[in-house]
Amino acid sequence: MRPPWARRLLLLLCAWLLSALPAAWSVLPGESLTDRFSGVVYYKFHKTGGTTASYTIFQGLQRAADATGARLEVAGKSSFSHLGAWCTQHQCGDAAPYRSSPSPGGGAAADSHSSSSSSAGRPPTICLFNQHPDLRLLEGDPPNAQLASCYGPLSSPSLFLTTTVREPAAKQISWYFYSCHGPGSPLPSVEEFVELYPRQAARCGLDNEFSSHAPWVRDGMSVEDVAQLMRGYGLRVGMLSSPDDYFVLVAMSLGIDVEYFSHYLPVMVKGPPEGVDERTYHDYRTRLAEDPRVIDMMNRHVSHKERLFFEAAQLVAAEWLASFNQTQLHQQKKRFAKERTRFLNSLGILHEGNRAFLDCKDAELVASLPKLDWRRSMLGGRGRGRGFKYCV
Repeated sequence: MRPPWARRLLLLLCAWLLSALPAAWSVLPGESLTDRFSGVVYYKFHKTGGTTASYTIFQGLQRAADATGARLEVAGKSSFSHLGAWCTQHQCGDAAPYRSSPSPGGGAAADSHSSSSSSAGRPPTICLFNQHPDLRLLEGDPPNAQLASCYGPLSSPSLFLTTTVREPAAKQISWYFYSCHGPGSPLPSVEEFVELYPRQAARCGLDNEFSSHAPWVRDGMSVEDVAQLMRGYGLRVGMLSSPDDYFVLVAMSLGIDVEYFSHYLPVMVKGPPEGVDERTYHDYRTRLAEDPRVIDMMNRHVSHKERLFFEAAQLVAAEWLASFNQTQLHQQKKRFAKERTRFLNSLGILHEGNRAFLDCKDAELVASLPKLDWRRSMLGGRGRGRGFKYCV
């Protein structure tokens, strides 16, 4: 039996050897951003959830591309009517020059590709399809008709397909204030909300928001049936309730530095009611979502299909999380939190955990915030190049 000092020495030696090994998620010397995936699709299932994630995916990839010499091409809603031609023009798809290697968190190895453009020194291209629910990406037969001309099956090893989902009650509460609640109206009490919501749901489209965006969830399906569909699409699922964890998983899967995704701030298309600051508004909606009376009402009102979809998404999200080396994941989550805290502190932004609270009445703070690149992200309003802000 080894003495205690020998066991401690052995553990220290093992820890040192592990730390010296190259991390499976990191970009290795000579490896570029596009060596694992040549295309990234962020699929936005919810109208009132995922705007910040959509922009952060763009922002992180742009920062990574700038740092590694890659070229980022972004296809937005307007590009999907002629996607095949767009992919050819921007060298996106399975014919694009890139080299692929096995990646954690889903995605098999792909064959190496070469072309005269890559040998001539053309920078590698990462293609981002910043998805909108109206694009119906996961519908039809085959379900990826719009991307088929670029990548073929959604399970193509060169395509990284990801989404975030939101707990149904929290999503519906957000949708209510987005569609039903006037900007000058006072916030309803819990009792008033429980009474108002069922009466106004149909008028504001609350009943139809989910079914129109995920029609492939059909009657008679089980949670496992829906989860199997998601796995078949190669869909990596994150929870909007844990955005930091999601961005860490995305960065590790793509093989880029987690720091590139840490500089995100909440963006929105509609702000809090007049006279209510963002933190008060957030706390108010959290209290609604956690109140037993609201939960009971939502359980009766949220459709069975939406519950089914969310439970399947939770299952697939847990599987994606478990597919990573947990020691490395823990290290990178700590590093992400440190970088994010440093970023928020540099701007003087109040934050608790992963939530940043912007004081939109502080003109100096608002003026110091990073500029939003609406046009480049392809998320801005049609013809105006804008559509969301830090402060509305």
